[in-house]
Order: sequence, then C-alpha cells, then structure tokens
Amino acid sequence: INAEYMGIIEKIFMNKKGKILRMGNIKWLALAGCGLYGLTAYMGAKNKEYGNFRLSLTRMISRLTGRVMGVHIPVALRPSLYSTFCKFYNVNTSEIKAPYSEFDNFRAFFTRELKANARPIDDQQNVSSLCSPADSTVLAFGTMDKNLIHCVKGHSYSVGEILCGPTEVNTDPSKLFPSLTSENQLYYAVLYLSPSDYHHYHSPTSIVLKERQHIIGLLNPVMPSYLLSHKKGLKDNERVSVKGDWKEGEIALIYVGALNVGSVSLSFDKDLKTNAAEPWVNAKDLKKDYKDKVNKEGIIIDKGQE
Repeated sequence: INAEYMGIIEKIFMNKKGKILRMGNIKWLALAGCGLYGLTAYMGAKNKEYGNFRLSLTRMISRLTGRVMGVHIPVALRPSLYSTFCKFYNVNTSEIKAPYSEFDNFRAFFTRELKANARPIDDQQNVSSLCSPADSTVLAFGTMDKNLIHCVKGHSYSVGEILCGPTEVNTDPSKLFPSLTSENQLYYAVLYLSPSDYHHYHSPTSIVLKERQHIIGLLNPVMPSYLLSHKKGLKDNERVSVKGDWKEGEIALIYVGALNVGSVSLSFDKDLKTNAAEPWVNAKDLKKDYKDKVNKEGIIIDKGQE
C-alpha cells in the first residue's frame, strides 16, 4: 500500500493524536480494505504487463517481511533472539564477525559478515578456474540440452526464459551467447541458499560484466521440496541476471528472489531496485548496459569480490 493510501486510512480511523478510534461496526474497516484493494487492482489493470505482480500475495508478504526485518531490536533482546534463530537453523556462530549486540535489526543479522578467512577463495589467482559464488547446496549441474537446462528433477527451462524472461523462451542460445558454437558447450549450476547460509555472493571468477537484466516476477518459495512439486517455481520468480566475459568465454549469473527474501542488491549497481510495490514505474530501468564512458569494456569484477 502506498503512503497516500495509508494517509487515507489514518484520516478515517485515527484521531489527531494518532490513536485508533473505536468503531461501532467493523464493516467500515473491511469496506475500506476492499476499496483500497480494488483501487490497486484498477491501477494494475492499466499496466497489464506488471499488474498481476503488484497484486501478488507473495510479493506483498515479502515486502512486509522486509519492513519487519528492518525494525530496531533493543540490545538486551538481541542475544536471545539471534541465538534462538541460530539454534533453529543450525547456523555456525563461530564464523560470525560481529557480536550479536551490534546487529541493530534482523536484516543486519541475516546479511551478516563472516570473520576474515572464514571463506578462503580457492585458487584465487587462477582466472581460468571457477569457485562457488556462495554458501549453498547444489541442486543441479550439467550442460545445456537442446536449449534446455534441467534445474530440478523433472523441471526444465529454456536458457532464454530463465536468463531474460518469458518473452525469450524460444530465443536461440547462440544469440544470447555469441561465442557458443557446435564445438563448445554451455554449462550450468543451480545453487540453493538456505536460511542458515551466509547470504552474500561473490564472483566465481574474474569477470568483465557487460549488462544486467531485471525480470519482474513472483516471490514463491525456492526450497527444493517446493520446486519438486511446482514446475514454474524458478521461472516465475523475480530475478536479476548479469552477463559478461571471463578468460574461458562468456558467463551469466542469475540471482533468484524468494518468499520473504525479495531483495537482491549488487554492490556495483545502485540503480537496481527489486520487489517494488509498483514494478512498472521503473520498467525502463530493467535493462542496463554496464559499458559507458568510464567502463568502456564493462565493469571488472575480481574473483571472490562481492
């Protein structure tokens, strides 16, 4: 709900001191809620391409979760709250860089940094090799098969669809990766980050990034058990893909949002805004060329860099 809508609610149901007025009949609150949702639906209908995403329950829940995660937590409560989370999800607390008391809110704790050398970059000077970009479980690994990548058992997506969105479902992979020929292959890996994992990602090798594409979508769960029974789980979700070159050819990284984790941020791209309440507002910024007057070839990202 936009700030202007919240202002309408406050005028109807709150007095000048900000206290909620007692209502003789709860139907007025329900009526106001239905009216605001109807207004949202109308505005979404005017922008058909993104209207359904604005009305998505998973996107709304994820934005609400984002607000809750940003709420200040009193210092006295932090140790018990964070330690309970760590025990529940089996988090390795010995790797956490800062003490619990320094995490002002749950978002800061969820995106915590690790101690120096907790994740040494394997063979960091060898730019012809790849390292894992994140703490994760490997769900799938292989080579492209007839324009398809097999992300989860029994569920396959076209390269164009997962990389650029549904409008590119039939795009020939060689148009997306010009260096792809009959003499080489396109490899892929699908990695899953669980709630217990360190939620930063690092470059798997030295890359010159050329472009970024932001695909608006839903924010469905991405845990393996859900993906096995929901064929559209990954291809329907909001995601960000970046493409570039490395020593052995071309490379693409795709960051997929999930329920309650709808925010994707890139340290080198401050223009990126994911899970927006009005996704069509910044539609013109969904694609970005990283080649400019300063970075003529693209943005250089070193192996292991966030």
